[in-house]
Amino acid sequence: MNNQISTSQQIFIKDNNRLDALLALRGFACLIVLIAHCNPQRNSIVYKNYDWSWIIFSPGGLAVWIFFVLSGYLMGKAFYTQRYTSDIPGVIKFWRNRALRIFPLYYFAVLILTLFVYPDWLKIENWGYLFR
Repeated sequence: MNNQISTSQQIFIKDNNRLDALLALRGFACLIVLIAHCNPQRNSIVYKNYDWSWIIFSPGGLAVWIFFVLSGYLMGKAFYTQRYTSDIPGVIKFWRNRALRIFPLYYFAVLILTLFVYPDWLKIENWGYLFR
């Protein structure tokens, strides 16, 4: 058997190991928002007598705008590139994939917060609030 791939077949092979610049920018914006919520001190990154902390620790409002604009664009791009179709089954597939991506991380974060930050939620007298 010949394991060589012809030139015409190589055109259709998608390179999944490349970095998408827009996804990287969206991730960086998310990181900036998280750092801004930590209220870091100014003058914490000083190089050659100049304060560089404003680059990383700037107000997170701009990063929120960048994150949401890129998220909307990238979700719309999934329909534009016909990864999903705009009919009912395609939209259902889109929302199912979104839920499968978001819900596990959300419930993991709730679990970690419950165990380490708000352990009083686990007391039996507080369980009634879960089922209201």
